[in-house]
Amino acid sequence: SSPVISTATTDGSDNAGISLAGGGTDGYTRGSYIEVYGNEHATQAGNVRLLTGVGGEINMFTGSNERMRIDTDGNVGIGTTSPSSKLEILQIAGTITDNIATLNVTNQDFSSNEGQSALFVGGGNRADTNNFEVKDASLNTDFIIMGDGNVGIGTTSPNDILHLSSLGNPKIRVEDTTSNKYVQMGHGDNY
Repeated sequence: SSPVISTATTDGSDNAGISLAGGGTDGYTRGSYIEVYGNEHATQAGNVRLLTGVGGEINMFTGSNERMRIDTDGNVGIGTTSPSSKLEILQIAGTITDNIATLNVTNQDFSSNEGQSALFVGGGNRADTNNFEVKDASLNTDFIIMGDGNVGIGTTSPNDILHLSSLGNPKIRVEDTTSNKYVQMGHGDNY
């Protein structure tokens, strides 16, 4: 469908812009405004700019529910109207089902498995669901911090504060690279 509001330009001369302002003229001292630019604009080619007035915030809603906010300090809140850090994501208690990610960071070019998760922060209030996990391209968990604080490397169910697991001859190495000296513990024929 055709846009309701547009500039009367043709391809090659799309150098105009449209500004919708909440104040008397566009400019942050008079209120919020939106700017939309054509592809050939000299300084804002193809850009859409959303600007707030002095002390204003950007709030995004679905229906009557606020979903995201950018406050006057530049903090972004998802699920909260008062973010206290650069990115704060809040899931209301009691609404997270087991093993549903509150935050799932996806890499769109992760080896041959395009779009697979690289980082998972779980939700819930049980030790086995409120997890922080780092996964490989095949979605195998390489590192996990459980909701109860136990850390697992090579295992998804750590039984102690630190639980390391490996096939074959597992070993732990602590090395001083300055002196090239190390202490190593392990299990196998040479230990």
